[in-house]
Amino acid sequence: MTFLLALLGLLIFASYFGIRIYNRLVELRNEIDMACVSLETLLTERNDELPKFVDICNNYRQYDSTRLQGITTARGAIRSALISRDYVALGNAEGALRGHFNAIMALTEAYPQMKTDKTFMQLKLRLHELEESIEDQRSIYNNAILANNVQVKTFPDNLIARKFHFDNGKLLKISTPV
Repeated sequence: MTFLLALLGLLIFASYFGIRIYNRLVELRNEIDMACVSLETLLTERNDELPKFVDICNNYRQYDSTRLQGITTARGAIRSALISRDYVALGNAEGALRGHFNAIMALTEAYPQMKTDKTFMQLKLRLHELEESIEDQRSIYNNAILANNVQVKTFPDNLIARKFHFDNGKLLKISTPV
């Protein structure tokens, strides 16, 4: 009888900790999903502002059309990567976009008429704010991924993670701008 009670106690104890581990894994997955949605929202907002930027730059006709086309191409690649949730492709597209965008922004410093264009300056400020927010949200997303990855790799959590198909997440790494 004592043996059965001890066995029952051990079973209850193991079940309790198994449930706690499972719930923590679910919580981490939800944190990743929340961070992902927030990041996607910011990227979409920024992508919606980019055509205005390209239009203003086209009005001045002083820019390398290759850079402006690069922004348009990268914008499309970002949209595709967001739809497919391919974070490797997203990182590459972000790197390309930032490279083209930074090159064009550097050129604007040489043109005083651009600096006095109120619409351009407002858009420049808006894009800068979005870039900062995207970087902050990318950090939150990557931190959630790291917490998840540690949890699914450590014992005994890895046993439950494997059984219920909790996988490692992929960090969002921005490639070096072109």
